[in-house]
Amino acid sequence: MATPLPPDQKATLANASKMPGVGFFNDSFRDAVKGNTFQIAAAGFALGNGEKAETVMHGIAGSSGWKETAPLVSAPSQSINYVESHDNHTFWDKMSLALPQESDSRKRSRQKLATAIILLAQGVPFIHSGQEFFRTKQGVENSYQSSDSINQLDWSRRETFMQDADYVRKLISLRKAHPAFRLTSSADIQRSLECLALKEHLIVYRLFGLGAIDEWEEIIVIHHASPDSVIWQLPKDKAYRLLCDTDGFCADPGEIKKAVAVNGIGTVILYLA
Repeated sequence: MATPLPPDQKATLANASKMPGVGFFNDSFRDAVKGNTFQIAAAGFALGNGEKAETVMHGIAGSSGWKETAPLVSAPSQSINYVESHDNHTFWDKMSLALPQESDSRKRSRQKLATAIILLAQGVPFIHSGQEFFRTKQGVENSYQSSDSINQLDWSRRETFMQDADYVRKLISLRKAHPAFRLTSSADIQRSLECLALKEHLIVYRLFGLGAIDEWEEIIVIHHASPDSVIWQLPKDKAYRLLCDTDGFCADPGEIKKAVAVNGIGTVILYLA
């Protein structure tokens, strides 16, 4: 806030290292995924801006240090990862303004991608009520003085987008079931998380050496922000199970040995038991 305290004494993300055990809303990660909150036309990785891929990967790694990037927090538990909250535009309304030319179907894919990035990242995920069914405030940004018609949850959208909401529910269940997505220290993250690809619209990373903490030995996550299709070559001599592709969770995770197809915008998850 605009207080007379000097910057180095304020309880901000920049000073997280001075306040161990205190969490901070990670605005850097938010803006890298979504686009600058205060610049309507600004697009982040999930909205197709490939320049933000490296910052997104830093957030996925808990913002506690990745490659040569300076850490924002001392421990992943200090990073509150989110893309929307009660303040400012909802993600859906942001897209409607930043990507007016895109269809609703493609925007739904982009929002599900953003939510998956947050829920599978190291740190603490934060989900805004109604985010799972594309909550809208009809374009109103600062709705503190708006009526219930703007601020209320529109439960009809929950019915309309039931499959999309169920996708988010499954992501939450996946995170809860697997400690690999909840590593507790930057040292653990640096030891068990490897970035396999970092391209304009493609982020691929691997969680490995998990035998002591997880029933899965290895997990590969692919985030893809382009409507194009790509083929990702898997590590040799390993047979992975395909848990989820860009169409959603698989009813029966089939075995894949050589390559996986990434068809359009979304997230692909594979595991090695």
